[in-house]
Amino acid sequence: MSTTLSDKSPVLGADRGWRIAAIALLAIRFVQGWIYWGGGTRRFIAMGVALFLAGSGAYSMDNWLLARKPSRANSTLFRWFGGSLPLPLRDEAFKNLALGLFLIVLAFVVGSYSYYRGSVITPFHGGPVSPAKHHWQIKDAQLSADGGVRFHAYVDAGVAAEPSNALVIRLLEAKSGKVVEQWLGKDLAQLPKSAFHNDFPYQQLHVGKFGIVGPVGASATISLPGSINAGVTLAPGNYLLEITSVNNHVWKQSVTYP
Repeated sequence: MSTTLSDKSPVLGADRGWRIAAIALLAIRFVQGWIYWGGGTRRFIAMGVALFLAGSGAYSMDNWLLARKPSRANSTLFRWFGGSLPLPLRDEAFKNLALGLFLIVLAFVVGSYSYYRGSVITPFHGGPVSPAKHHWQIKDAQLSADGGVRFHAYVDAGVAAEPSNALVIRLLEAKSGKVVEQWLGKDLAQLPKSAFHNDFPYQQLHVGKFGIVGPVGASATISLPGSINAGVTLAPGNYLLEITSVNNHVWKQSVTYP
């Protein structure tokens, strides 16, 4: 289950993680796995379980720590959180632990896949969001009499390597589909920084040359000025706020005025 201690083990740093690192990895990936579907997340969970059960090798930092202070071998806490020694369990208990972790991982992987993709007890479906396709979540939209809009936007899915780009934002009458107000790329590109109240100091929504740039994970409240199109005055009723991206993906949110 684990490589035995060697006093001559060279120090190579944390090339192999402690079991506590495996626990942290599992915690992060379990949370991430319910946020969005990604095959890599499930592989990392399997790796974390394997690392926790098997421990680290001869060339690991925790093995070096044990070489410096052999009395750590008598510490139950070190055996659980380090990786240079076997877990302090009898063979039968270790087998039960391994089986229990296997069943937990199996239930999580199959259950989350069924939720996001189906094909387990339901037909295959694309899921709420896709890690390969950008998606904007719009909520808390508020309208002003002159057609101004304030709303919260969150880029909650897509390829992290490239941001999403919103080129057009429209306000439409819900019943007729008539465009009441419209912000084109040139209008969005001229928005001041004060129009964005980002939730995080990193991954921020901001203006670009042709509209609004939205990295995956960016979340902000955006304020758009009214009267862009010759003095709009909103009548009470139901409207749709619509965001169109550079690749013609459209996201909508219903909003009522007043």
